[in-house]
Parts: sequence; structure tokens; C-alpha cells
Amino acid sequence: MTAAQPHPTADTRTVFPLMAGQAEIWYDEQFSGGTPAYNSGVCVDIRGPVDPAVLEASVRQLVHEAECTRIQFVERDGLPQQTVRPLPALPMTWHDLSGEPDTEAAARRWMDTDLVRPFAITDFPLMRLAALRLGPERTQLYLCIHHAISDGYSHIVYWRRFAEIYATRAVGGDPGQGALPPLRLLIEEEESYLGSRFEERDRTFWRARFPRPTAATTLSTRSPVHSLPRAFLRRTRVLDERVSGAVRGAATGAGVTTGALMMAATALYTNRMTGAEDVTLTVAASARTSAAALKIPGMTANFLPMEVHVDRAESRPELLRRTSAELGGLLRRQRYRVGAIRRDLGLQADDRWPTGPFVNMLPLLTGLDLGPCTATVENLTTGLVSDLMVTTVDNPGESLRLSINGNPDLYHPDEVADHLDRFAGFLGRFAGSAEQAPVGEVPLLDAIEVGHYDRMSAGPVRDEPYLSVPAAIRAVAARQPDAVALVDGPGDAPREVTYGQLVARANALARRLPDTGLVGVVAGPGAAFVVGVLGTWGAGAAYVPLDVRAPVARTAGLVADNAIGCLLVDAEHLELATEIAAVTHADIVLLDDTEDTDLAELPDDPDELAYVIFTSGSTGTPKGAMVHHGGMVNHLRAKIEDLGLTPADTVLENAPLTFDISVWQLLAGLLVGGRVRIVSRVVAADPNLLFPLVVDEGVTVVEVVPSLLRAALDSWDALDGGPRLSTLRRLLVTGEAMPADLCRRWFRRESKIPVLNAYGPTECSDDVTHAVLTAEDGTSGMARRRVPIGRAVRNTSLYVLGDDLRAVPRGAIGELYVGGSGVGRGYLGDRAKTATAFLPDPFAGAGSRMYRTGDRVVWRSDGQLEFVERRDHQVKLRGNRIELAEVEAAMQALPQVRDAAAAVFGELGRQRLVGYVVPTGGAEADPALLRERLGAVLPEYMVPSVLVTLDALPLTGHGKVDRRALPEPEADEVARAGVARDPETPEEQLLCRLFADALGLPAIGPDDNFFALGGDSIISIQVSSRIGREGLLVTPQQIFQLKTPAAIAAAAVPAGQSAVPRAEDGVGEVEPPPVTAQLRADLALLAADGLPTAVRRYGQYVVVEVPSEVDVDRLGFALQAVLDHHDALRMQVSVPVAGQWVMETLPPGAVKASDVLTEAALAPIPELAAAAQARMDPERGIVTQVVLVRGADGAPDRLLWLVNHLCVDGVSWRVLVPDLREAWESAVADRDIALTAVGTSYRQWCRALGRNARSSARLAEFPAWLEQVRDPGPPMADRPLDPLRDTYATGHSLRLVLPPEVTRPLLSVTPAALGVEVNDVLLTALGIAVADWRRRRGEPAGQVLVELEGHGREPIDGEDLARTVGWFTSIFPVRLDVSADGAVPDWDDLWAGGESLGRLAARTYSAPDRGLGYGLLRYLNAQTESALGRFAPPELGLNYLGRFTAGTGTGAWRLDGGDAVIATATSADMPLRHVLAVTPVTEDRPTGPHLVADWLWAGELFGDAEAGDIAHTWFRALRALVVHCGLNGRERS
Repeated sequence: MTAAQPHPTADTRTVFPLMAGQAEIWYDEQFSGGTPAYNSGVCVDIRGPVDPAVLEASVRQLVHEAECTRIQFVERDGLPQQTVRPLPALPMTWHDLSGEPDTEAAARRWMDTDLVRPFAITDFPLMRLAALRLGPERTQLYLCIHHAISDGYSHIVYWRRFAEIYATRAVGGDPGQGALPPLRLLIEEEESYLGSRFEERDRTFWRARFPRPTAATTLSTRSPVHSLPRAFLRRTRVLDERVSGAVRGAATGAGVTTGALMMAATALYTNRMTGAEDVTLTVAASARTSAAALKIPGMTANFLPMEVHVDRAESRPELLRRTSAELGGLLRRQRYRVGAIRRDLGLQADDRWPTGPFVNMLPLLTGLDLGPCTATVENLTTGLVSDLMVTTVDNPGESLRLSINGNPDLYHPDEVADHLDRFAGFLGRFAGSAEQAPVGEVPLLDAIEVGHYDRMSAGPVRDEPYLSVPAAIRAVAARQPDAVALVDGPGDAPREVTYGQLVARANALARRLPDTGLVGVVAGPGAAFVVGVLGTWGAGAAYVPLDVRAPVARTAGLVADNAIGCLLVDAEHLELATEIAAVTHADIVLLDDTEDTDLAELPDDPDELAYVIFTSGSTGTPKGAMVHHGGMVNHLRAKIEDLGLTPADTVLENAPLTFDISVWQLLAGLLVGGRVRIVSRVVAADPNLLFPLVVDEGVTVVEVVPSLLRAALDSWDALDGGPRLSTLRRLLVTGEAMPADLCRRWFRRESKIPVLNAYGPTECSDDVTHAVLTAEDGTSGMARRRVPIGRAVRNTSLYVLGDDLRAVPRGAIGELYVGGSGVGRGYLGDRAKTATAFLPDPFAGAGSRMYRTGDRVVWRSDGQLEFVERRDHQVKLRGNRIELAEVEAAMQALPQVRDAAAAVFGELGRQRLVGYVVPTGGAEADPALLRERLGAVLPEYMVPSVLVTLDALPLTGHGKVDRRALPEPEADEVARAGVARDPETPEEQLLCRLFADALGLPAIGPDDNFFALGGDSIISIQVSSRIGREGLLVTPQQIFQLKTPAAIAAAAVPAGQSAVPRAEDGVGEVEPPPVTAQLRADLALLAADGLPTAVRRYGQYVVVEVPSEVDVDRLGFALQAVLDHHDALRMQVSVPVAGQWVMETLPPGAVKASDVLTEAALAPIPELAAAAQARMDPERGIVTQVVLVRGADGAPDRLLWLVNHLCVDGVSWRVLVPDLREAWESAVADRDIALTAVGTSYRQWCRALGRNARSSARLAEFPAWLEQVRDPGPPMADRPLDPLRDTYATGHSLRLVLPPEVTRPLLSVTPAALGVEVNDVLLTALGIAVADWRRRRGEPAGQVLVELEGHGREPIDGEDLARTVGWFTSIFPVRLDVSADGAVPDWDDLWAGGESLGRLAARTYSAPDRGLGYGLLRYLNAQTESALGRFAPPELGLNYLGRFTAGTGTGAWRLDGGDAVIATATSADMPLRHVLAVTPVTEDRPTGPHLVADWLWAGELFGDAEAGDIAHTWFRALRALVVHCGLNGRERS
């Protein structure tokens, strides 16, 4: 906001500051990347004989008088300002549409097309005009103008004045009288307000109204977006005379304006749609309070928050008067900017609060007198719509015009149309209701929508005779006794059971079982389990599947508590059943293959209990959901119908037998005479075992949970293969919400196999909805945001209700209730819980019940449901339903725990259950011991994978656990979750060995956390490559996600040869990645005819100790294999046009080893490197040089290997050196050279970067990056860097080394204790060093912007980059500010390791995708490039190269760390990018790890003393952080 300042009475300024409303838009536009969001459009519909000359002259005079239309924005000293300029030409075009079949529609199409053409805020003029001739008596004048120079009120001024001008000119008069006042008067009026007592008065008003931000109230069911919309979405209707009269009459009767009534009606509608009692609306105000201001067009509009409390018991007049009073108070304080309100609330600049319905009252200028013509003005768009806008045009004597505008990123056009129709009807009912009736009784839905609702709610009705499952299977067996019914056992030794055998075995078993009550089945997956189920039903009892992997105590308690008198057990689990029976005294019946063909009579009552499945309970004990035979059969028939099951189908049974979905998987295929393939739990959990079996055995129908499907696709993508599912007809997903990206990935792979997304609670006989998804849905429609769960299955009713149990309409979120034949009998032995969840069905009557699911859903416009969220603390994890309360009760029952909570963290498909414990007084909470004890009472899937110790649980103001404030566990908590043990499998042994080698540790355990022990993302790439050479496929992403050797070993698959890329993948033109584009920009001033010398000679090199027997011929043979294997080593860089670089990878064989390999006598390495630099010739594809340096006087031979930096980075050397060694050793042994395959080629990766840079997800990061670079803080130097002066030739350098006793804890204990990464520690110390340096110079500590380099290998879509060679480096800005939380450090306390240091120590500087997006938006996105390019690079640079082994032995192929593990080769004229930069690397030397820091600074710009000061202070800060964490480590753990 511009501060008030005095100015002369006669203002002679020609450049003015922006008014506050303009500034808000100007800054918003810096984030937008060029959208039409702030375009404001108007159509002046002129009836009569328009004179084109008069029209154009009138428009020209109007824009001359309306100075705001001629504003140009300029920057002065970095601040936006404005000036009024004359137009070089009138920006007006003429279009004759009179020949169109429908002239009005053609004109509207033309205007709609033009409206979405964005302005750049720097354009001049910021308006467009057009005259559209529809006929001899009709012309439409169109204006599109940027909201930054003109608001909605201005159009009243424009068009009234235009009418005066045209009418006068039409008769030859002088239209000079009545000219509009100058813009400066509007600016002066605002300047006089700012800083005045009136502004202070208004500030007090707004602070009292909004002491804190109100909750967002939105009618959208989508996630919020933070970017500006790129299109307009509006639907309009004219209300009929009856409704218009009722609205005006109701307002008049209550003594309020129509506008106040619209505010109240919108708030009430929002309340009814969302249930929110306090609704925050946005109200448009002109912010013009003086007579003079009302005559001047410009941008002063304000968009203010207004909170309306809705009491449904209130009468309409009471609600209207209260709303009117609130509106009146607001409008009296309308000059106080919404931006100031946001700042007062401490909101960030890009926070668009308030979010919710925007209510706008617009005048419609009609009957404007233009002399021989008349005109009507129609608003086409008012500009930015963040969420939803309700606009009403109220002209006396005419019907109300109602429009709904929606943000197209949040609303579908059908949703906006629904809101318009529904709100128009609701408005009429609200205005026409009895005056004293409670407003909550106004019906939200009309009869038509109620009819739509009824049709959406009900599934197909099937009225057919009941036939039990055993009877149906007997009928199939009678027709085809020898047909195979069941197959179990391993794939190489399957066991088959025919229908005849199945029926005979079940019949024999039934004779040995009780004819009533519950039978517990203790058996694993297999045919015997099916025999047990059918036998139990044949006897007349109900079965209860018991988890054979659950703790014995839990199962025994469940059996005893629920009077399960008989245990049916297979031979494998007889010992377990005996142990349970010893406690419960239940009878044991052994499952066997006995057959009895003398079939007994079957029970045939659909209301009898079929089974009980126990799920997690909110009271801490499992609850048994009872399902009757009729409900179960209805669900089985629904699966048969919707899947089209026939005798030709083979259905896979892979669900745990304690899951409800196992019921249909086991039985549906049998009812139609098909085959059921039952697999073990081991096969079911491993997609690389499961899906090959599907192919081999011709399975046609498979159901999986989404997390398993994701694991399968990840594995297949990593192998660049996977099975072709030629026999699969349908894939079902259930158990968890299906992520949209997973749907798209499936259809990219299997476009012809539909997906059935199933949803349903156990309490309702399993699934109650089915959604059939096809490839078209997955790529273009329903899977774009949320995947629908579908429509009701047969004989099922679905109700989406509000808290008042009233139906909510399409597009509104409500809770799902289920009615119909599938609703179960309730919970076994728990009447209270049954009464809470199973309610009378008011929509069906006749004693029917409905089940309350606790799931919040929304009806889509196509009649399908979408799942939104749970409303309680129940979660689903990998298909398991878990009540967090049950987990918490188990933790609270432990003697070491005083209080406990549980939560789930992670994205869909990658979630983990986390437990939080508060130890009893003085007790030591050992996570491993607690998990072990929880495992004795909870199933494995309910034991938290991580336990976090807290001093106290966070509480809300009401004293309840604040689950949102529970901290997500960091690396140290995860590391402590494991139980110390030795590796068990060969995979675990391999990973533990390789992890220990990579981390420089003697050994690690399978449950140790890789990152807590000092690993980082770069080392994860290195170790991933080494694992691949050992025969396992593990991606760096898996290491990052799974963290422990045990978890990674479970996910690892054998490395396949299918991952070898096709030649065309990596050969051809390469799109320059961001780091190359940055280098090109940095060297723009050095451009010559071709590549600048600075690029030709820019490289990295390593020095490697080689065996003494190395000869040039064999080395050349090995080197050729490496050159042919890694595309980037064959990069050709040409310059067809000055400043444009074209990169192309040449085919294998194009670069010969003999062209790049030389032999040299012993000489200083820098001299040899300089000679090698001169031999590089990227324009001919020569980007590498290898020099075999012969030793002398006992010195070993060494290899100097130089690669142009365009083709290599620090991570690449971890691939290249081992590959050359492997190739050499194969050559020496006369073996074929077979290097490990490269996953994703560098060319593919660069192409993916280009695509991703333009994605909407990446664009969403733009505001955050712009905010990051906008304020670089106080400068470190007296002038900016000069690329021709501040070069490597004038740069100065310094090397410092941190000893092992500090480096070792710095890499492991310190980040683990703080829960951050090594980079975060280095950055925190750097911020401290710079702040302390400034403090001692008498300057404020301030903030400093640091440019951080990362390895840049963050997969975008599952790419495998572990072995890809190239320049991947990501470069992005990070802001350091030691006083960011408002507290100035106590420096004595900080250096003493006190609280001031502790406050800074745990800071993290994480960025999305580790900063990958900044470079994409800065260099590869045309929309954002210029906005980010205005800012110079940060003065300070940090590039941590990671950890390398250097000189730790005398063997060959070791990196020689004598001068630098990785050295940079430059030319003297290479510009420095930073005033001061540090490049640290960890070198593992024989004496231990050393942090080596190389500092480089502009010697003519920054003093050596200053650079040395900061460098030494940085090491001092690192030492202080290590000591601090060491002292506080016990407390933190």
C-alpha cells in the first residue's frame, strides 16, 4: 500500500504511484504467467442507424476523456508506477457479421473468443475495442479492458458519457461540455485517505470484525487451486416476473435492499449446501465515497469479506435485517483494502482469502439515449472469479437477471448450470415463503431435482426368487459335475477340485457341524476353506473367518467373547486351533477330503445369518459385522451382472479371507459354473508373482487394492516390460480410494481392459457401488481429478444426506447412507453400536433400515458418486479398515504409555500408520519394545510402523487431540522403529552390505534407516546402481520411500535384460535442459561464431589410479564400450544461429576411442587437464578426453578423465568410473563386455523435462518461486557482477577442510537428530555465518538468497535415472533468514549452543521435487521465463557434491583426491555466477570422512578478508550445530 505523501495543490506529476487496488492486481499478474483472469468485457447493444464515423469519433473522445483507458504501467527503481499516454491509434476493429445465419450468436462467439486473449500487464493500451455490425439497424460495440485500469463501476461512467457524446455528435453539436475529470483526482483522493485518521478508524473496524481468518466456505468439491483461471465460465437466466416480484417484495417488506436479500439468500444457500453455520461471502464495493470520485472511471474496486451467521430457526425478516445491518457497516468502511485486511491477519501475499461465494450487484444500463439510436449495456465478464460469483442485475420495471460465474479450475460447466437452476428456484422459494417460517424449512430442492435424486439413488430393481449359494452350486454340479470349480496350490503344481467333489465334500462336512450358531474357520487360502464355508451353511450355521496370522490372544478373545463354539481348521493350522481351543474350550473339526454324495436338505432362509466379519472397532475392540444370506446373494448377483460372468471365466481369489471381498471372489464364479483360482498370501502380495500366474493360467477377472496395482506398475515400468495381460477381461480395484494418476497409468498400459472401481462397507454385504472405467475415461474424463465410485448396484439405494438427514443435491458434499437388501443385521453382540450406525430408513419406510457409512461423497452431474473423505477417524491402509481408536486403545493399555494417538501419513498407495506415545512419568519408551508388545494384541497391519515419543499430545481449544498438529515422523523416528536383528534373506544381506559400503560403516541392520545413518539422495543413486550390478532392480525412488534394507528387499525384483533401451531412445536431437539453458544465458555476452571458448573448455575431470599393467590398446577397447554405452559421451553441440545451441547424441560408434585417448608422461595434473581441454571439440562430437598418465619413480599410473560439463555431472562419475573398470576387467579376462543397462536415456529425460515444464502442476509452483526471488535481501557487494570483468581469471579461492571428528557426526547424528537433511544443516550454518558477518560490520542481519545446486535426478513419471550420464544439475534459490520468525538471535547464546541455536537448527529448506521446478519454469516455460528472468542470480552459491571415496587404499581404480575428487575445468573468460560460492564435498579418506570446502569469489568485487571471514564462520557454525545435537541428542531421542 502506498504511503500518503504531500503533493502540490496543482499536481504537475506525469507519473503516479499505483492505487492500492491496482497494485493488488499488478502483483497478482506477476504470478499468473499470462491469463485472461483480469479481462473485463462489456457489450453495448445499439439499436438504430449507426453512423460509423460518429461512432468512432465518439469512442475516440471517450477514451481521450477517460484517462484510465490510456494508462501504461512502468517500473521506476523497481517499483510499479503508471502514466497516462496518448494513443498512437485507436485500438478498434470493425466486423460485418450481417451475412451470418444467426448474427447475434456469431457476435457472441466472436466476443467470447476475444475475451480469453490475455493482456500482458506491460501492454499498451490495456484495452481492445470492436464494432460488430449485425444489420442496418443493429450494431454491437465491444470493449475488453484490463481490470488493473478499470473496475466494474467505471462502465456506468463510460457508457453514460458515451451516450451524451454520440447523441450530441449525431446532430452536429459540441460534446465538450461534461467532460470526465482527470484521473489524478482519484489518485489524490486515495492518497489523502492513506495514513489518515479515517484509515485508522476503518482498520480498527476490520480488525474487530476479523481477528483471525475465517474458514473457507466453498461449494466446490475439488481441491483449492492457487493459480489464476485461464478461461471464463458463466451461466445466466432471467427470473420470471413472479420470482422477481417476490424477491423485491420480500426485501421491501423487511426494509432492506435487494442486494442485502441476495447476500442473505446466498449465505443460506451455501449453508444448506455445505452445512457451514458461518458463511464468509465476498462483497464487491466501488470504494468511491465522494461525489467527485463517482464521476471518474478507474480501478478502485474493493472485494471485502462479509461473514453471515446462519440460524435456521430464524425467520426471513430477521435474517434479512441482520444481514443488511452487517452489509451497511461494511460499506461504510469500504475504502480499507482487502489486501490490508489480509496483511493485518498475517496472510501471505498469494493467499486469496476470503474463499467462497462472491456476491455482486450490477446495474444494467438500458434505454441509453444516443439520439437516433438507443443502447443497452451488457456485462460479459467482471474479471477474476476465484471461486463462485453470484451476480444480480436489478433494473426497475424489469425482471431480475441472475448469473453464476465459476472458476473453471474448480467447477465443471454442468455444476455451474446446476447451481444456477437450483439457486434460482431456491431464491424464489425463500422469497415466497411464509414471513415468519424458519428459514431452515425452505426446501433446497424442487420437485424436478427430487425426481433426479430418486433416480440417482436407486440401483436396478431385481425381483427374483431367492436361491441360496449352496443350492445354486449344487445345481451347477448337477449339470457339470466334472468341470473344474476350484484351483489352488503353487503355479507349478496346481490342485484342482471339480464341482462334484466340492459339493460332496461340503455335504460330508455339514453332517459334522452344529446346525446353528457361529463356526470359526481357522484355515489358509485354498479349496478347503470353500468346503468349510459351504459345509457350515449346509449345516445351518454362519461362518467367521479367523486371521491365522493374528496374535493368539486376540483371536482367542474374539472366539470367547462372541460364543464361537466350533473351530473348523485345516491341517496346516491345527496347532494354532488347538492353542485357541485350550483357552476357549471350543470344539475342533478338521477339514479333510471326505466326500458324501447323499445330499442332505439345505436351509433356505434369506434372513438367516451367513457370516460375521470382524473389523477394527472405534471403542478399541473389534466389531463383528453380521451379513445375512439374502444380502450376500444380492451382492454376488450384482457382481455376476456387472462383470458379465460366464462359465468361461476364471476369477482370481487373492484377498485375505478375513476381508469381505473374499466372499464374492470365492463364490461369484461358482454360481455361473466358472472357475476360481485361489492363490497364497505370498503370491497375492507380490505383483511379480501374481500377474504372471494370471497370464499363465488364463485368469479373466482380477481384483486388487490400488496400492498393489501401483506397485505392479512401478515394477513393470522399472523393467520396461511386465506381463501382457492377454487373458484378462476385467480389473477390479477396491479397498482404498483409487488415485486418478493410477487410473491413467493403467490405461496407458492396458487400454482395452476396463476397470471396475468398487466401493462398499462390510456392513452392507460388501460393495454397494460399481463404476466401470474405460481408457477414454482414464485419459480425458472422469479420472482427471477423482475417480468415481459409481452408481448403486441392484436392489440398493444410496442417500447423500446432510447432518439434518435431508438429501443434498448434485455437486454438494454429504454423508453416504445405504439402504436396500444388502444392509446387514448390525454388529454382533453390540446393540448400542448397531443403533448408532443402522438407522430407520425414512425414504423406504415399512421398517427398513439404512446404514450410515461415515464416508463423505458427492453426486456428480452424470449420476455417479465420488468419494471425498472420511468424517471420522477410520482409515483404510492397503485395503485394511482400521479404526484409529482401536490402535490408540491398544497403545494406551501398555504400562509404559500414559497417552497415545495414531494417524496415517503419506499419499495414496504409499501410506504408513504412525503411533504417538506419551510415556508414563519417568518411563523410557522403547519403540521396538512397544511395537513388539502391540504385535501381541493387534494384527500386523494395525501395528504402527513408526512410533514417535512426545512430551504431550497436541490439543485443540476444546481439549481434544489435535490430529492435524501431530508431527509427521522424520528420519530419526523411522530409524528407531526397527527391531535390531540380522539380515535373513539373501536380498537383505546384499542390501545391508552395499548400504554399509556406501555409507562407510562396518555394518548396518535390515531395519536401519538409510537416511538417518548419513545417506542422501545422491548416495541413493550410487547404491541403486551398485544393487543393479548385483542382479536386483531397485530404483533411487524406492530407496527414498522405503528407507530400510528390509523394506527395499521386499520390493526388489531381479534385474531383467528388458530394461536395455532401444537405440533410437537415446540417439538424436536433445532438448537443452534448464542447466544448459542457464549456461547459454550466462554466456550471452561471449557469443561468437559458434560455441564460445568458455563452453568448449568447460568440463569436469577426475583422476583415477589404474593398474600398472594397463596398456593403451586394451584401455581403448574398454573405453570404446563405455563411449558406445553412454549417449552423452557422444554429444554434438552446434550453433546454427548465434545464441542458439543444438544438442544431438550421435549413434554408437560415431566417436572412436582413438580420437579421445592419449598417453602422456608424468606432469602436473592441471597442465595435462589444460591440454585436454584444448582438444575437446563439442561441435564435432568430441566432448571427452582420457589421458593415461604414466607414473615414475614408483608412482602408480593414473588416468585423467575429462568430460565437457554439458555432458556430465557429479553423479555421472559414480557411473562412468565403475563402468570403465568393469569394461577393463572384462577386456583383460577376454570376456564379452556387458555393462549394466541404462534405464531412461538422457534424451528421453530432457524431453520429459520440456513437457513437464509446461504442465499445470509445475505452473502451480510459479508463485512460490517468484516470491522466493523477488526480494534478494541486502546486497553483499557494492555493485552487481560484471560478466566481462568478474571471471575465473579474476576470481580468488580458498580451501578449508573439516576434520573427521566433526564431519562424521555432521553427516549422520546431526541431521538425524534434527530430522533434516545434510543440505539443510549446511544451509542453516551458511545463514548464521552471513548474518554474523553482517552483524559484526554493523549491518542488520537481514536475509540472504542462496542459489543451491541439487543433483536434479527427481523422477517425474517413474523414470530410472540411476545409471544415466549427463548434466542433470538443478539450480534453485533458497532464502536464508536467521530472524524469519521475528526473533533477533542472541548471538552470545547462539555461539554457546543455547536456545537461539536450537531455534535455527531444525529448519528445513525443502522444495518441491528438490527444486527441479525452478529451472523448468525459469528456462523452459515461455509463460514464466520472462517473469523469473527479471531477477539476477543470488549472490551466494552452495553446491554440495555429496560423498566420495578418495585415496582410501592402494588398489587400482580409486579416485585420487589429491587436489579435488572432482575438479572443474574452465577458461579464463568464464563469468562467475556468484559473488561468493562454496562447493563442499565429503571425501572418505583413510583417516575418516573429511568435509572439503572450496570457496570461490569475485576478487575485484569482494574482499579476501570478508570471504575468509564467512568461510571460517561457516565452519564455526557447523561445529556449533554438531555440538548442540550431541548435547541434546538424548533428550531428542
